[in-house]
Parts: sequence; C-alpha cells; structure tokens
Amino acid sequence: MSETGPAGYVGTWSCVNAAGDPVTVNANNGITVALAQSVTCTVNNDDQTAHLKLVKTITNNNGGTATVTDWTLTATGPTTISGITGTGDVNQDVNAGSYTLSETGPAGYVGTWSCVNAAGDPVTVNANNGITVALAQSVTCTVNNDDQPAHLNLVKKIANDNGGTLATVMDVDRDRPDHDQWDHRNR
Repeated sequence: MSETGPAGYVGTWSCVNAAGDPVTVNANNGITVALAQSVTCTVNNDDQTAHLKLVKTITNNNGGTATVTDWTLTATGPTTISGITGTGDVNQDVNAGSYTLSETGPAGYVGTWSCVNAAGDPVTVNANNGITVALAQSVTCTVNNDDQPAHLNLVKKIANDNGGTLATVMDVDRDRPDHDQWDHRNR
C-alpha cells in the first residue's frame, strides 16, 4: 500500500478485518488478504515538526568588546524560542509557520540575519526579519553583529563681538575605530 501527498507528513497504516481484528501490516506496508476476506485499511498522516536553530556571530573590527553571549536571540511564532547562542533554548523542534527573528544586547552594533535549510540553501529573511518554516524543515538562522565606529562631532564657536578677529579652522567631523584618539587642530 502507498500514497502520495504533501511533504512534511508521515503516514502510518493500520488494517482490520470484517470482525474488527487487526491485520498485520508488514515493514513494506503490505498485507495478506485471504480469499473472501474483507479488510479495511486506514492511513493516518501525522504532520512532522520543524527544527529551528538561532546562532550569534560578532565582528569586532572597530574596537568593540562584546561576546556572543551578551545577546539574547528570539524567534517569535507558533513555537517561540529565546535564549543565548549555543544553548538548547535556541535549538529546538518547533511548529511550522511564520517566525519573526529578533535580539537584545549591547548598543553600538548592527545585526544582519541570514538563514539556511539543512542542505545549506538560503531561506528568505524578509525586511522585517521574518521567515517561514515548513513542516519537517530544519532551518538555522545566524545573526552577525558588527560593531560600528565611534563618531565625534566637535563644534567650536568664536564670538568676535568685542572687536576680535580670530578665525578658526578645525577637523570637526570624524569616524574613527580607535575611540581614544581624536585629532582636532586649531589653525
């Protein structure tokens, strides 16, 4: 016996004779029916859980010092999961459906989500960090946080309201990864 149908379901066959007694279904979903015997077989299709894993990576190339465990990762949907990368809290079987990915952690970082299925093929992440996980699908979503350079804006005001003629030229707008070294000059 066999059937075809949508992906994400596993069928289990069971059969009974006219008296309601079980009829053995072999490993290949086959049965033996004797002459003049009446057998009724039923297939129960059970939807299979999906799997979702959340992973954190960090790029600290502008002086940042955060570690992957400084963030809490969350996927909100039919089965919400939340926790720190590398823990079972963010590596779980979930119900299929739409999920929104988010995180909380240190300021000064920009996060970008990307997801792949078990074969390594990309899974679409929409502009709102939303994904769709299908029945029996395994998806791994990684968020990379990149530290942003510090920005310093210096403003110097000269008040020449009593006859002064001082003029000032300054580097007033700087992005520098080395937060402690700012160059400003009066000329």
